[in-house]
Amino acid sequence: MQCAYCQQDRKLIDAHIIPRPFHPEADGAEAVILAGPDNLAYPRRAPVGVYDQHILCAECDAKLGELDQHAVECLLRGACHSFVHQGQARGKTYDTADADTILRFIVAVAWRASIARHEMFERVTSEKYESEMLQVLKSGDLLNFDAVIAEFDENTVGFLNPHQSRFDGVRFMVIYAGRFVFYLKLDKRQMPFSFRTHSLRISGVVRTVVRDYSRSKEFNVMRMIFEQPHLARMRKKWALGPKRKKEL
Repeated sequence: MQCAYCQQDRKLIDAHIIPRPFHPEADGAEAVILAGPDNLAYPRRAPVGVYDQHILCAECDAKLGELDQHAVECLLRGACHSFVHQGQARGKTYDTADADTILRFIVAVAWRASIARHEMFERVTSEKYESEMLQVLKSGDLLNFDAVIAEFDENTVGFLNPHQSRFDGVRFMVIYAGRFVFYLKLDKRQMPFSFRTHSLRISGVVRTVVRDYSRSKEFNVMRMIFEQPHLARMRKKWALGPKRKKEL
């Protein structure tokens, strides 16, 4: 089959869309729920993350893996300190993360999500940007792309589907990756003014906005999904833990 990156006819592998380390490792159901494309489908566990068997060969997956590794080492597990703006703590600054590399990493995740066939990514409609994303990954030229990053104040949060949204009229792809939320600008217009302090390209550093997960709209969506009446048996099964599932 043809690899989407090198365009060569090669054997394809199980390629993760979002790097596996970003998936929470906790056993609790709240850590591993994946909402369906309509936010009403059955949530399900994904202990090894979400991958696609139809997009990348091993060599090209390894190339993108270099970006993934930088994000894992310098963002997910990297040293950070509080980011203070106008006398108030607004988030975190990641000391060893390179802003351009993290931006290319976010583009890589968005590109894989856009071409993936997995149902989790059915709401990602960015075909018009796929060629530009691929150009960024191959040439290093960031073109019109920019991004901001938020993170929740908890590590074990559920995954929602990537989707597109607008802020001040500017189009973004919103991608959830563990405690992080990436907002990739898919628009030739400038970054909204309120986003510029945390813009990877404008600030030149990797800063995040820290959000209260228990008060977030994402938490409410996950709760509504999991509390659907038809999931009562699943809630009971998950509460018993993996060793006792077969007894039900």
